[in-house]
Amino acid sequence: MKRAIATVVIASAHACLTPALIGDLGFIAAALARPAAHEEAKAEDAVKQAQADAVAAHDKALREFKTILAKRRAQIDAKKRLPNLPGQAIYLVRMKMMSRYRDLTDVLPSRIGRPNRFGVPPDHFDAVTIWSALR
Repeated sequence: MKRAIATVVIASAHACLTPALIGDLGFIAAALARPAAHEEAKAEDAVKQAQADAVAAHDKALREFKTILAKRRAQIDAKKRLPNLPGQAIYLVRMKMMSRYRDLTDVLPSRIGRPNRFGVPPDHFDAVTIWSALR
């Protein structure tokens, strides 16, 4: 008797689920298969905006790096007393610049530098950018 009830419950559960499963096998409409042209344009605009933001952030970080170096050089040349941790500001702005450069090369791989004399892969190291910033 218990076996008959279990069979009926399983059979009725299977009968209830079968139409739902078959309904999922329908065809995708052509309009749903491809994103609309305006969605593609939005995606393209988002990529361009991300690239512009990365370039602006990198340029700002590079300007800050040059400013800190010039300020420190002026303090040294004027024989002024240096701050308690004179290298900390340079280190922090250098790390920020390198981080922004990495972000930049993630969205614009064409900005990745050439091979360098240090043997560091050029993925996120551009000797021209680094050395020009130090001048």
